[in-house]
Amino acid sequence: MNRPFSLRFLLTAGLLAVLTMGVLAGCSGQNVRHLAHETWGRSGDNHIGMQFWRFGFTTVDMGDSVGVIGTALPNSELYPQWAAWYGQLTITAYLSDHTGQVIARDTHTYVPRPIGKERGIPLEFTFDAGTVDAQYISFGYRMLLTEQPPDAVSGGQQGRMQLVQEDALRQ
Repeated sequence: MNRPFSLRFLLTAGLLAVLTMGVLAGCSGQNVRHLAHETWGRSGDNHIGMQFWRFGFTTVDMGDSVGVIGTALPNSELYPQWAAWYGQLTITAYLSDHTGQVIARDTHTYVPRPIGKERGIPLEFTFDAGTVDAQYISFGYRMLLTEQPPDAVSGGQQGRMQLVQEDALRQ
């Protein structure tokens, strides 16, 4: 009798699938060890400088949660000369342990806006007060610099664009 798959083959394939899922699950998560960071929960004014943004912030105890408020200031002198708009802008605050493993994160996406029309981007993040294992705070960003406003881009007048990001890495 000619069987397409033997029992031994099916058991081996099943075992390999389970092992592969275990390895992938063990490697999941995010790490921010490569990003600039500051000690989490430190009172007073805190600052983190990155390539295209500078983050000034403070933490606020809100009972069941901890707030992070501040301002992200662009290093727009490093932007391409033609960049006139933030076509997309997302900023994330990460809390991590001593190895950079992300314990908690909060992400905000901002509406498109012209570059240079405001002094900075307001920051407001909230974390559960139970995130006591966190030792550091880091920020990440993803932005699309565009030459044209978003309505011109969607209308076919794309112009130049550049995607820039400093963010957590998936493990």
